[in-house]
Amino acid sequence: MNQFKKIMVCVDLSDYSKENISYALEFAGQSNVEILLYNVINQRDVDAVEKVERMFPDKINIDNKYRVNAKRYVEEVTAERYKEMKNLVETHFNDMKDSFSYLVGVGYPFEEILKTVEQKEIALVFIGTKGRGNLARTLLGSNAEKVFRHSPVPVVSIRNRNRSAWGRKQEVA
Repeated sequence: MNQFKKIMVCVDLSDYSKENISYALEFAGQSNVEILLYNVINQRDVDAVEKVERMFPDKINIDNKYRVNAKRYVEEVTAERYKEMKNLVETHFNDMKDSFSYLVGVGYPFEEILKTVEQKEIALVFIGTKGRGNLARTLLGSNAEKVFRHSPVPVVSIRNRNRSAWGRKQEVA
């Protein structure tokens, strides 16, 4: 297992993120593995903000402070996502916090994940099978499946421990 020096855990900051991190930590064990928590701001969201910005160039937001601005949106969401990831680690994995690094990307999630695997020399990827939308095949059908198909490194699929393969809650004894 020495070959796995850098592990990426894809987190969308939904309820499933904690479980994804737990699995990565179990896999890493006591070895000196760097765990990169990676979150992607979806390009579709940025495109929507840019569209509103173009459609209503003179409009201001609810608190009358500034116009709709895509660059500001990305900056604010990026800062919030870093804060949420660090809070998640401090709340649930504080004793291991030195093992973690954090990164937020912007783009189409599967493309950004694959680019980051190459750029950061990631050896193993942990990814959940459900995204923020919590709809069957939302993440698996689009992002996770594409990562599975095109990743140059092994990808571990994380499923919720309390759900069956068909999405029904199982009784936990």
